[in-house]
Amino acid sequence: MLDEIRHECESASIGCRDCKAKFACKLNESLREIRERRKHYEIHTNEVWDILNDGTKRAREISK
Repeated sequence: MLDEIRHECESASIGCRDCKAKFACKLNESLREIRERRKHYEIHTNEVWDILNDGTKRAREISK
């Protein structure tokens, strides 16, 4: 899809506005999963602290 957008843009077969709209749509699609995970962790802050604490423990063990 991105190659198609690039080709259309560089060949001037679509205007800048259409090019940016297509690109923004594709970008939002690719960020959807990241945004969903972010929402999950915003709600489950205790899980975030557990992950951070676990990482800290593992790092301490490695550094010993």
